[in-house]
Amino acid sequence: MSAATITESIEAEVSASEIESEHFRELTASDRCHACGAQAYVISIVNGADLQYCNHHFRKYEDKLRPLSEYISDQSHKINIKPSQSTPD
Repeated sequence: MSAATITESIEAEVSASEIESEHFRELTASDRCHACGAQAYVISIVNGADLQYCNHHFRKYEDKLRPLSEYISDQSHKINIKPSQSTPD
């Protein structure tokens, strides 16, 4: 691997982490899917717009969204996690 290739790889990683730190935020129960209004678990940044999707709709459109997205945060691992004890009944 050439020095130029290594430098390009490092620059790409730094750019990706800068984008992530700029756009990442924890989704909450009040974040809603743009397609159906269900709880959102995925954020996709497309042309500077923050699009939120439930897991179902993200998976449905994923093949089209991935090439267009500047950034994607998939937080679907949170599905079915028990709420904390401090959550009101």
